[in-house]
Amino acid sequence: MDSLVLLEADAGSGNPEDASKLEAYFASWPVPSKDVAEAKKYLGDSPIAWAWVAAMERRPDGLWPRFDADIMKSSIRSVMNPRWDAWLSVQARTLVVYADNGMFSQEQKTAFLAHRPETLRADLNNASHDAHLDQPGQWIDVLRRFLHADTADPLVSSVV
Repeated sequence: MDSLVLLEADAGSGNPEDASKLEAYFASWPVPSKDVAEAKKYLGDSPIAWAWVAAMERRPDGLWPRFDADIMKSSIRSVMNPRWDAWLSVQARTLVVYADNGMFSQEQKTAFLAHRPETLRADLNNASHDAHLDQPGQWIDVLRRFLHADTADPLVSSVV
């Protein structure tokens, strides 16, 4: 692997409360939804909501998420273990992309990059943790500039 791009990432860990909140959110969805309009009414009018609705499975009784809330909780718990050693072992040219309204604090972002100072950083404006959905144009621009640039290119060190 020559290059690595991370979106809204760090090598730290979350906490059990975060996993429980995620499980509660997914478990709160009224299922089945009778149609797309009903699902959108509950989930909202945002890029991530549109993605969730588009991914729903149509069954005879309505629309269902393609996941189980308990499994989502278990999955998120498995990634809550600190992975600093793995982060330090990355040898590829790396870009981490953060959103200005994402889930990581400035302190977390700074700590993540401080462990690997050679890592490049870009920030997407007016975006949440799902920045690639919120700002697809910015996301694609950042990817193109990173993937098509030489590491010495001054545009890459300040991608956005």
